[in-house]
Amino acid sequence: MKTTTFAQATQALATLPFVYSKMLALDPYIKDRRQRNPRHRRPLVSKLTTPDEYSALLTADEAVFIAYAPTQEQRALIQYAAVRYRDEFTFGLVANPALIPGEATESPPIPVVLCHRSNDAATSRLPLTEDSSTPKSSDDLAAFIEEASRPTIAELTVSTHARSLARGAPIVYIFAQTTAERASLRTSLHRLATGYRDSLTIVTVNPDEFPDLPGKLGLCGAAAGDEIVEGRPAGALHQLSKDRVYPYPRGRPVDPRSIQQWGLDVFQGRVKPWTPPGVTTSYDDLGPTRVAAAATRKISIANIPGLKIKIAGHRQDEL
Repeated sequence: MKTTTFAQATQALATLPFVYSKMLALDPYIKDRRQRNPRHRRPLVSKLTTPDEYSALLTADEAVFIAYAPTQEQRALIQYAAVRYRDEFTFGLVANPALIPGEATESPPIPVVLCHRSNDAATSRLPLTEDSSTPKSSDDLAAFIEEASRPTIAELTVSTHARSLARGAPIVYIFAQTTAERASLRTSLHRLATGYRDSLTIVTVNPDEFPDLPGKLGLCGAAAGDEIVEGRPAGALHQLSKDRVYPYPRGRPVDPRSIQQWGLDVFQGRVKPWTPPGVTTSYDDLGPTRVAAAATRKISIANIPGLKIKIAGHRQDEL
């Protein structure tokens, strides 16, 4: 992956206002989107000088990034990221690190970027230098922004779906028909999901926006009652590393206790993956193959990457 240096970021930043203004002039859609997006009504990077301004910005968005960047190169890096992610997040800059809780204890203060997620009141931190001479790159900052901003349970969109797939962790899809139902599920499952945030990507999905996805996850068979309607959510686990899908049993309660027990059954190999129509598997194989000739190698739970769980005094790998 090509890394952008501070000097390159500074040079690119100098051209961005001109390029951006040209885009707005030439594309009415971009101009309209800018007018409707509340993030575009705020400064690209808000300058914060008082505790009240700092506190107000924290509540302005679901994910807010605030930086203490004392050098021109570091400020250019923040501006560069703010342009790249302006449609998604809000950015701020403090000249006095004492405005950031806990950041004025170092002497001298360490240049840093903080991400505050309002939906779960979590804060992530990225120092802008690894030591006195090693600056972070724009790619380091982009990776931090995308991971730190990720909600514990996100609402799936086209852009976040691509980002979730690129992350590579197993994805838990929870389909529900109404906005209120999906919001309720995110609330009721939040505590459970917090413990798996680093190992799983958990999302709620509007089936109307992803009409083909339930079928690809084995959730829309011919049986009566398979439809995803209000009051009947559905779910599935997609293990990306093996391309294996585990549909959550229809009719089983979608609550933390039931999901955790089912997940344990999956992780211990008591649940076989879904076999898509026309795909064959061997008796010993834990999942479908992409070709007609099935694999016969057994998959050990210990070989499945991911988060650890403790079972009967032993550590086991989860998905």
